[in-house]
Amino acid sequence: MSSSPHYRPRRPQQGALYRLLLDHLETFLAERRAGPDPVRGYLRPEVGKTFEDYLECGVLRFGFARLRCMSCLEARLLALSCRRRGLCPSCQAAWADWLTEEILPDVAYRQWVLTIPKRLRVFFRHDGGLFKELSRILSDLLCDWIQALLGRDDIRPAVLCCDQTFGTLLAHHPHQHLLISDGAFTREARFVALPRLRTKDVRALTEALRKRVLLMLTRRGKISSATRRSMLGWPHSGFHLDASVRVPQGRRSWLRKILCYLFRHPFHAEGIVYRPETGKVLYRA
Repeated sequence: MSSSPHYRPRRPQQGALYRLLLDHLETFLAERRAGPDPVRGYLRPEVGKTFEDYLECGVLRFGFARLRCMSCLEARLLALSCRRRGLCPSCQAAWADWLTEEILPDVAYRQWVLTIPKRLRVFFRHDGGLFKELSRILSDLLCDWIQALLGRDDIRPAVLCCDQTFGTLLAHHPHQHLLISDGAFTREARFVALPRLRTKDVRALTEALRKRVLLMLTRRGKISSATRRSMLGWPHSGFHLDASVRVPQGRRSWLRKILCYLFRHPFHAEGIVYRPETGKVLYRA
C-alpha cells in the first residue's frame, strides 16, 4: 500500500467548535437537563448524545481500526467515526459520499425547498411529528404531479427528504428540503425524464401545498377552521416553493455538494471563532 498524497487524517481537536464544546459542553448539558427552557423546552437525549459522541469522533484514544496492506505490510490507524451527521462535518461528508456512490442512480435531480409562514413555525418547535407530515405531503404531491405530467401512474421518482429547523443566523426556521429525480423510473428501471419546469407549475404546486398543509394542521388541532379560512384568503400566503437548483446527469460532484447542503449542521463550522482567554465566541454566518 503506497502512501497516498490525498489522505489527510482528521484533526477535530484543532477546530474552534471542538475546543468550544470541550470547554463548555458539560456545563451546558447540566443546565439544560436540570429543567425545561422556557422557549426551547426539554433537551432531547439524542441532542446531548450527539455532542458527546462528536468529541470522540476521529480521536484515536476512543477507538480505531488498524489497516494493513497484504502486499507491502504498511499499516495505518483509522480513528472511528461518531456517525452523527447532524453535527459532525466529516460524517456528514461520508453520508453524502455513500448516497452519491452507492444509492442514487446517475440521472438528473432537482432540489425543492418549501418554506412556511412565520405564523405556523411555532408548532414545529414542539411537535417533531409535524415534519413527518410535511415530508409526506410534499413528496406525495410531487410524485402525483410527475406521474400526471408524464401521463403514467406506474412510475416513481427517487425522493430524499431532509428537515431543517434553522436559518442562516441560527433563528428557528423550520423548512423542508427534497432532492427528487427530475423524472421517474419504470418498473423495469428505465428512467423517463421530465420536460422543462414551468413557472406556472411551481405556482400551482405552491397553492396546492398551502391547502394541504393548512388542512393537516387543522386536523391535528394546531389551528382552528377559522384561522385556516383566514390564511387561505391571504394575498401573500407565506408559503414558498423553490425549485431553481437542478443537477444535470453526470455531475456527481455537484450532486454530492447538494447532499451536504441538504443535511448540513445548523451552523457554519468555519465561521466560528472561539477565544478561550475571554470566553467569547464570534459567529460569522
